[in-house]
Amino acid sequence: MDANRTYDEIIAWYKEISLIAGIEQHLHWDHQVNLPPKGVPQRAEQLAFLDGLRHRRMTEAGMVAKVRELASSPDGLNEDARVNVREILREVDRATKVPVELVEAMARHDSQAQSVWVQARQNNDFAMFAPFLEKTIALRRQEAVALGFADSPYDAMIDYHEPSATEEKIRGLMEDLKTRLVPFLDRILGAPRYDAPKMRGGDYAVEAQRKFGRMVIGRIGYDFAGGRQDVAAHPFCSGRKGDVRITARFFEHDPRPSLTGMLHEAGHALYEQGLPDDHLNTPLGEAVSLGVHESQSRFWENHVGRSLAFWKHFYPAFHQVFPEQLGDIPLDEFHRMMNVVAPSLIRVDADEVTYNLHVILRFEIEVDLVAGRVAVADLPELWNAKLRQYLQLSAPPDSEGVLQDVHWSLGSLGYFPTYTIGNLYAAQLWAKLRDDLGGAERLIERGEFAPILDWMRRHIHAHGRRFPADELIERATGKTPSAQPLMDYLHEKYAPLYNL
Repeated sequence: MDANRTYDEIIAWYKEISLIAGIEQHLHWDHQVNLPPKGVPQRAEQLAFLDGLRHRRMTEAGMVAKVRELASSPDGLNEDARVNVREILREVDRATKVPVELVEAMARHDSQAQSVWVQARQNNDFAMFAPFLEKTIALRRQEAVALGFADSPYDAMIDYHEPSATEEKIRGLMEDLKTRLVPFLDRILGAPRYDAPKMRGGDYAVEAQRKFGRMVIGRIGYDFAGGRQDVAAHPFCSGRKGDVRITARFFEHDPRPSLTGMLHEAGHALYEQGLPDDHLNTPLGEAVSLGVHESQSRFWENHVGRSLAFWKHFYPAFHQVFPEQLGDIPLDEFHRMMNVVAPSLIRVDADEVTYNLHVILRFEIEVDLVAGRVAVADLPELWNAKLRQYLQLSAPPDSEGVLQDVHWSLGSLGYFPTYTIGNLYAAQLWAKLRDDLGGAERLIERGEFAPILDWMRRHIHAHGRRFPADELIERATGKTPSAQPLMDYLHEKYAPLYNL
């Protein structure tokens, strides 16, 4: 076997599969941004067809044999080629275990379930969505069995999103964080309350918010020539290098959620736009995990976008956009407004201190759902009980509780833990970046974001899927991932804000 010739053949084949996946991403984007209600059944069939086509291509016997042969005997390949073959083998092994009929059934169902979720949320009707969620769980359990995870089906779901993680490993991180975070939140809630009333009730025109937000994300590095921004019910990032699209949502009474949301999605997009050009449509040109992806979005949203240094730079321009609404609010008070700690119902709008308790709540529910210890019909009651326990909040309507997130409607079980994993990674990266740059806050205050983005490009983006996520973070920071850097960051920031 000529290893390099076989490798070239495998890469050409894999790139075709990657192109199909890219088409699917744009159809999903269109589904959430533009699709008329009557187009849902046809879109479900289109996505099922493409999922089936991609699966059949990935499982072609001749190419699968070549991948496995080359992976077992990679002599003559350079390091990049070896990494690509290793990662393609991982995908091949996963794909060949799942029947194409199940792949198509999941794609068809997910498209339908998403549309039902939108209606159920609008109608505050969990019972309308419940049967679709039951089928989603049943289909994912079937997939887990096919993949060889019959005894630990949730690990199969995690593996799809965060390959280096397991339920046991995540549970350890979550428990460690929870034991530190709950008493810290209690201390903050026991301090004099700060409500930032001046930010509420103002008329913050949506178009002005959008224009300001576009200016900000362009300044931090988002390339509009390689992307676009639209409006969707749930903000998200979609696409690949050259066409990385983000969405936002806006509230006329309060611009903070839209600002932080745009920074969050721009962080995702910066990662996609920063992946290596010469490895496009190969594993080395793809993000390594959702946890690392989330580290990028949370880094730009929180460590940069909620910092005092950031608003020292941007507040004058923001005040010019909304002079009447912001009035005589000084910078330090506005910074406090951007960092109010107050338990809230909606995860995507949560502050940095309470956010991970939302994720822990969802992680614990998902584990029990998949294990069959909790029935779908009991979810609203369980959700509300955990909401009281962790966030001291009374039961909300289902539209603001168990129905608020899109993920279950998309079949994305095992996805939620990656948000907290991303927060842990982000804090660790922030600590190391500050040490390496010797004054990141000064750069941010001057609006010099290029050195910060360049650091991320070199330490995270440039590696694609070369290293497992936890190894990538350890290589970038010199430390294994843990809850300590995040708690250090929260203490440093919020203890002075709340006089703890």
